[in-house]
Amino acid sequence: NYTALFSAADEIFSLLEPTTIMALIRSAKGQQPPKRKPEGVTGDVLFYGESPLGRVVVGGAGRNVYTGRFALIIDVGGDDIYAYPVATANITQPVCVVIDAGGDDIYDFGGAGGAAAVGGISVLLDIKGNDHYLGGVVTEGAAIGGVSLLADLSGSDVYSADRFCQGAAVFGIAILADIQTRKRNKGSTHVSCDRYSAHTFAQGVGLPRGVGLLLDSWGNDIYISVCSALNFRNLKDATLSQGFGYGIRPHKSCVGSAGGVGILLDENGDDIYIGNRFCQGSAYWFAMGILYDGGGSDHYVCSRYSEGAGIHTAVGVLLDHDGDDYYSAYLGASQGFGHDLGVGVLVDMKGNDHYCGGEIIQGAGNSGGVGLLLDAQGNDTYHTTSPESSQPGAREHPYLRCMGLGALVDLAGNDSYSAPGRKDKTTIILGKEGGRKLRCRYGVFIDK
Repeated sequence: NYTALFSAADEIFSLLEPTTIMALIRSAKGQQPPKRKPEGVTGDVLFYGESPLGRVVVGGAGRNVYTGRFALIIDVGGDDIYAYPVATANITQPVCVVIDAGGDDIYDFGGAGGAAAVGGISVLLDIKGNDHYLGGVVTEGAAIGGVSLLADLSGSDVYSADRFCQGAAVFGIAILADIQTRKRNKGSTHVSCDRYSAHTFAQGVGLPRGVGLLLDSWGNDIYISVCSALNFRNLKDATLSQGFGYGIRPHKSCVGSAGGVGILLDENGDDIYIGNRFCQGSAYWFAMGILYDGGGSDHYVCSRYSEGAGIHTAVGVLLDHDGDDYYSAYLGASQGFGHDLGVGVLVDMKGNDHYCGGEIIQGAGNSGGVGLLLDAQGNDTYHTTSPESSQPGAREHPYLRCMGLGALVDLAGNDSYSAPGRKDKTTIILGKEGGRKLRCRYGVFIDK
């Protein structure tokens, strides 16, 4: 029942206003401590009670260690440690809320769970501190038939997990929001830097009927999603992360499902994105993936089917608003690439940018797909190891006889290209070339 689930989540989220939270903390500090400490927590306990939704505990200003199942945890300060099943909603505990007011905390969730909802609603709110989040699977902002929110409001934080994590959802909504103020202390030159690392299905990924979001508002951040084994013919070894939508394609049976929506939104900072295959604003099988970077000089590194790639009737978008950026896709099929009726778009609005990669790249369509690379401003460099299939590129399917369409549009600046004939102030309309069907191209090259 999505209506009931989302309505309940909306009610809980409405209680997370700053004034409400501070009132709860002030009230907690004035409570009489319990005569006997409850199970599942060590350290100072200011309050303990029972509610219709489960146990409620308020921790003191010193170090606390939480290892039990609670409906509500409020911790007023200190360098605390949280372990599974804290902040894990499921049938046993359908609602879990954790509010930590301050301190450099460690969230060590172990092999599974933690800041996750499996058929319920989970909220983890960390207000201050440089925190470490350690998890395995279904963790750090993950939802399966539920709603999960992990919000960290300050500090330079580290997020590390295995898979299905850091804003990953199927049949639900999952959000990891690292929202920090841009204000600095007087005389301080510190810029917050967050680190996100995972293997697969992470960092803003939406599976069937799921919406996954990773939001980072400020800082020079690093996003890493790299598989432990590299097998480019096997989908299970792909990254599937960093603004990625994924659907289940029916290969050997009729069982399948359209995908969801995955979003990675980084508002500012000089960021680094590292992934393998299927990442950085891409999607697979009736799904949508979006990566938006609002500012800063960023580095994007991947192998294939990434950086604005839509595969099999999917839509992938990478939008970078500002900065001198570097895009690398060493195998290709990226940087505005659409395959099999998919649409892939890469848009860079400002900065002196560098694009490099392998074949079928930089505004390329394959087998009925449409690919667009649009660079609005700056002195840019475009390089490909396969100029005959790129800048822009398109290929015909050898059996379906279905052409793709590619477009590379650069609207300003002094630019350089590695493909023959591409230069400033030039427009080229591409048609069939050389009579080789796999090298046929329909595309548009425009440099203003």
